[in-house]
Amino acid sequence: MNYRFFIPIFCLAVWGCGYGKKTTFEKDIEENIYEVDPEDSIMNEAIKQARSTFPEFEKAFSSKDTNMYDFGIKMVFNHEHLWFAKIMLKNEQYYGILANVTDYEENQLMNLGDTFKIEMARVTDWQYSYADTIYGDYTMRVFRDMMSKADRDEFDEQTGFIYQ
Repeated sequence: MNYRFFIPIFCLAVWGCGYGKKTTFEKDIEENIYEVDPEDSIMNEAIKQARSTFPEFEKAFSSKDTNMYDFGIKMVFNHEHLWFAKIMLKNEQYYGILANVTDYEENQLMNLGDTFKIEMARVTDWQYSYADTIYGDYTMRVFRDMMSKADRDEFDEQTGFIYQ
């Protein structure tokens, strides 16, 4: 079974249909989902890096700097990696609102907009924005790095963000 990653819809406009032929993942354009082999060493390294740098997320989140925004945490459920937004910290426990629609049967009880406890063992990525720069988002960087320079430049222009 492959891991499934949700990519924001603006990413789809950048990648041509032939893009998936050059990589180890498959793209389902209609569903806005990328499937990645669970043994993919590059993606697993990105997940490892996200987990090891989570203290950076915590430091930024706790800073209360109003220039930092769009805090998000990605967790895995039944091989599906889902983003949680509007992160909250209550009694030293993070919570987030499900920001992706799931189509895995095993995850059908998860509804867009529902609040979930962030379980650190399930965390596979994190991100936040500061000005026009994105921090974290290591799994997206894997996909971004696979793009040609022209596609990457177009992606960056369309998103309006700089990956730090």
